[in-house]
Amino acid sequence: MKLIYTFFLSLAAVALFAQAPCQPDPMYADTIGVFPAPFDAEANPDGGITEAACIGEPYEFVLTAVIGDTLSLSGVPVVLDSLVIVSVDGLPAGLDFGCSTDNCVVTTADTAACLVISGTPDETNEAGVYPLVLNAIIYSGFVELELTFPNPLIAPGTYDLTLNAMGECEPSNVFNSSQAGFGFGFAPNPVMDFGELTIEVPQAGEYEYVIYNLLGRAVQRQQLRLQAGVNRQLVDVQNLPKGIYLHSMQYDNERVTKRLIVH
Repeated sequence: MKLIYTFFLSLAAVALFAQAPCQPDPMYADTIGVFPAPFDAEANPDGGITEAACIGEPYEFVLTAVIGDTLSLSGVPVVLDSLVIVSVDGLPAGLDFGCSTDNCVVTTADTAACLVISGTPDETNEAGVYPLVLNAIIYSGFVELELTFPNPLIAPGTYDLTLNAMGECEPSNVFNSSQAGFGFGFAPNPVMDFGELTIEVPQAGEYEYVIYNLLGRAVQRQQLRLQAGVNRQLVDVQNLPKGIYLHSMQYDNERVTKRLIVH
């Protein structure tokens, strides 16, 4: 099941940037799957579309997929020939997808692919959360199989894109942890009262940790003096209403943003 999900987003990954092809993240070269995987509150709280978009500002988000030559359907291995991304439903006006392969076709020779959602959301959009669905067709011999992704049987969860109002764009233009020179984790997530940040940084300095609501407003902010290596910091979320948030760690012009759930 994971292979189908992997392959599916792989084409999706490939599908997104025809005009300016994206590059698969090499850190996933020895794995099988789509990264980030769909968001799931329990199984994958750091997954999904982790970067917010903003009305009137350029946006780009990359998904990386590493595929195999077979996939499992109901426990039965199926030999793959190719996969085609047909469409991405739910995108705000002004955003589109493109492919790094011709006609959005991925074959088993394409062992890794990337998908990019890009553009500038226009003013006809309303701020909010936009659930995205990828539509694809898998080819195996003379058999065609239509798939939607995320999929409860293949890769459960959601790809929700948060669109912030104009002028409330601070969480946009963020970086994945694989692109920035540092990373952080948070446990437990979901969290009820207190959680612990684990932050790994290459050099000492002043870092900023911020929690945003889904409208892009900062609801909690901490300045942290970190040492090179692994740092730990307690975070109090008792005053935050239950819900889904974005939280980020920033140093200079680099920012890593993830999703946080408060129970």
